[in-house]
Amino acid sequence: MTEGQIRKRITASFNEVSHGARLTTGISFLPGDAEDAVKLVLNASAIGKAPKDHLNMQEGSAAFEAWALLIHTHCGFCVQLGAAEDAFPLAPPYHGHYGRFLYRAMKFSEQYSGWFSLSDPLKACVNAFRVWLCGRKFCNNYPTKKPKAGTSLEYQVETAFAECKYGKEKLTSLSAQSGILLEKDSIYHQLPVGLFEGEKRQENSVFTYGKSAIDLWGLTADGIAIYELKARNRMVGILTELMFYANYMYDLYVPRNTIQPMPAEDQKGRKITDTGILRGYNSLYDGYCNGRFTTIHAAMLTDELHPLITPDVIELMNTGHSSIRYYDLRYVLRQDNCPCISGHI
Repeated sequence: MTEGQIRKRITASFNEVSHGARLTTGISFLPGDAEDAVKLVLNASAIGKAPKDHLNMQEGSAAFEAWALLIHTHCGFCVQLGAAEDAFPLAPPYHGHYGRFLYRAMKFSEQYSGWFSLSDPLKACVNAFRVWLCGRKFCNNYPTKKPKAGTSLEYQVETAFAECKYGKEKLTSLSAQSGILLEKDSIYHQLPVGLFEGEKRQENSVFTYGKSAIDLWGLTADGIAIYELKARNRMVGILTELMFYANYMYDLYVPRNTIQPMPAEDQKGRKITDTGILRGYNSLYDGYCNGRFTTIHAAMLTDELHPLITPDVIELMNTGHSSIRYYDLRYVLRQDNCPCISGHI
């Protein structure tokens, strides 16, 4: 098949699920090694190797996990991931969008190897990254200041769930309906997701950091619940964001490996206790030290999900890792863009 024929076949299958659904531009869809396989080829911007103008992982042509899941679920294709020639050589240093891309490709290819694979050149790069990751020590970054106030709709909804009494109760109730049993008063927001080799310094960063953060999170008896929030924003890239955050949180807080969380301490080694700044981080760190966490609960929290993200897609996601569970949680937005939460109608 030609690329045009592949696009036409995938689009037809998507339209059986949702009329008008389209494929993203910026990804080449080529014939795979077998009749039932398709190859997704990403350009340099999508993997973080362009000179500038890197795409965020949730943007259409960078969100390879999302497209792979949708194509396999709705079309039945096996999927292979590759990179365009202008993206090579894929070599160190592993920084920013590029480091995060290799981590994502490594995790996705490990967890869905039955139907997803990497091209030989990309596989070699991911294997080199894996060796590098296993041979060094890495740490995270924790909250060091209060979240910056915003004016966006998603920020307003996030704040309602994280800081309003009734919003917390609503999120606790929504979570419980899906089997996520949050502990009382354990909902927080804006958890940083940086990764650094050795110590937290800009030149040591492996992933993007600064504004990169998990929208909402909480604690269960033996796990961590994370929430990727969208408000009037139906996008397939929510799958990519959520899966990256889930794997990051698992690697950081569940096993004992080369990636370990840092204690929240000042320059003199004294424990930081300002709850307004840390927003529950000390509970995360203490839980890690006590070996408390075994499971990551990762939920999409939306008023409306992209129509191609069906229950079958979420079921497929949940075949990847026995200790990471994915969920679809819905809330209602009023016409004035406030979430409908008990006591705040």
